[in-house]
Parts: sequence; structure tokens; C-alpha cells
Amino acid sequence: MLHSSVCGDIHLSMRIKTVGMIGELVRDQRKQRGWSQTQLAEKADVSRLWIGHLEKGKESVELGLVLKTLRALEINLEAFLQSKNPVAGGS
Repeated sequence: MLHSSVCGDIHLSMRIKTVGMIGELVRDQRKQRGWSQTQLAEKADVSRLWIGHLEKGKESVELGLVLKTLRALEINLEAFLQSKNPVAGGS
């Protein structure tokens, strides 16, 4: 289970069950940083179009690119698996 307060409409204490839930987390974290999709895409070394697909919950997104995007946002996947706060610097 994920652990934290609320990130947008996603309660991080819930299990991520869909690509759409990851997309919402990515979008919320991107917006909290004040980044455009283009800025995030550059930091993650993926295309802006791909970021849009992830944020919309497209099922065809590649796991490797999801991981690159989460790293660019400093979201710790290991923390997801260990029930800790996945967002660096979060409480």
C-alpha cells in the first residue's frame, strides 16, 4: 500500500490499481512543481505526447518509461512497495 495524505484525487494510502491512477499521481506531482508536460518530458527523457498518454491513463504505456518519469518527479517506487511516502521530501 502507498502511504501519505492526499495527492490530488488519489489517496496514496490506496493501492495503485490502474495506469490511470499512476497518471493522476504524475499529473498532480507535475503541477505541484509548476512544470508543463514538455518540461517533465525533457527531465524524464520521454516525449511530451507520451507524458500526455500516461496522464490520461492509456494502457499501452511502457513500464520503463513510467519508471523514468517517476524518477524525474523524485517519486520513489521502492517506497511504494515498502508502504512509505513515495514523494521525496514528503511527510
